[in-house]
Amino acid sequence: MSTEGTMRFGRLVRGTSLLFVLVLPLFAGCGNNSVGVSEFSTSSSAKSRNLTPASTSASETAVVGAINELGVDLLHKAEDLAGNAVVTPFSASFALAQLRAGAAGTTRGAIEGVMHLPSSVTDVDTVFNALDLSLRSRLDHYVIGLMSYEFVAGWTQTGYGYRVSFLDNLAENYGITTGQADFARPLDAAYGSISSWSWHTAGFAAPALSGDTRLVLGGATQLPLSWQDPFDPAQTSTGTFQLTDSSLENVRFLQKTAVIGKANGDGYVALALPFTWGQQFLIILPDQGRFAEIETTLTAARWQQISQSLTPALLNLALPVFTITSSIGLDLGVAQTKGSADFSGIDGTKDLFVSAAIHTSTLTIDAAGLTARALTMHALDDGIPETWASPGGGSGFIVSQTNTGPVSAENLILGRPFLFAVRDATSGVLLLLGRVIDPLS
Repeated sequence: MSTEGTMRFGRLVRGTSLLFVLVLPLFAGCGNNSVGVSEFSTSSSAKSRNLTPASTSASETAVVGAINELGVDLLHKAEDLAGNAVVTPFSASFALAQLRAGAAGTTRGAIEGVMHLPSSVTDVDTVFNALDLSLRSRLDHYVIGLMSYEFVAGWTQTGYGYRVSFLDNLAENYGITTGQADFARPLDAAYGSISSWSWHTAGFAAPALSGDTRLVLGGATQLPLSWQDPFDPAQTSTGTFQLTDSSLENVRFLQKTAVIGKANGDGYVALALPFTWGQQFLIILPDQGRFAEIETTLTAARWQQISQSLTPALLNLALPVFTITSSIGLDLGVAQTKGSADFSGIDGTKDLFVSAAIHTSTLTIDAAGLTARALTMHALDDGIPETWASPGGGSGFIVSQTNTGPVSAENLILGRPFLFAVRDATSGVLLLLGRVIDPLS
């Protein structure tokens, strides 16, 4: 047998995704074969999404905390650490959970570490399914035409063997029924399909692929949220925004007088503006000169505490109009190391590794509300491609109050760097997390 043939046969022996094709007929009737024909498949799952996942409240609470901690990590790692940034914690966690589902050993442990998942949670896939369905039940009220807030998709290599259990998990808990592509012949066709999807759903470019790519998983978010108490565009005015060592003139500020949830903390003021369907725009305005100090102390638990400490206050509020876009390369440790990664839960081999991991988000604030988009995508490549032969082809906010006498409105101008989060009040999940250093940049 040629060297190429020996290597390919070795791949077939190691990679049980194709073992049944060549070896099972030879041992039929021997009674000691542990690999069933139905364990692997080259096609998509036939399962439908489980619309009634039975997750526990304790597990959901733990996973929500993990999602929010990942958001804090991502914000700290955002491109240009000294500037504006925005990240999408749930979108990123939902995509990482799909990778985790196919990982094993230290690779699964590394991904769980990045996700901050506690070992006590044993029903991770079910919990993510429950959280996603819960969010959809509220956020899909913002549907534009027939488009949902969250889009997921996956592409597998034509003719390559995947564990049925992995494909079924993607379908049942993440709503992904994978399509097929031949990344090698021709790559342009496969990339065109994936690129078209990423641009259509999120407006961002897909990660770089290669002829050795075997799996691509993508999640996109579209999030238009309307203020529960909209700003009057006619009240927009220009003002000054104070930077660290200079100031910006002619910054556009939205203005209104309203009863708004507010809290005073050590070195900051916090407030929250409700959106129509039970989400809230949390803002933390550090005192002048204390931005870095306050940002460093803002853990996921601290965001939660602050959101629960708000009390109604009559404010003359000025909020700058801004747009932010950030792109982050996710660091998944051993999962991205060729020769060390273990995604045997996907194809029965240890040959796959994460070749691309991207997270890109954008957000705009204006008088009508908030518009955000995000894209998280992972590509897995074959570390030993020569050994596989392709065959071809409720908000919780008080918005009004009864006064027994005259109440003076407090002026609150967000005229210096601040931090923000978009929080789903029902689940506690941070959908967006970011900072505004310069509203004009």
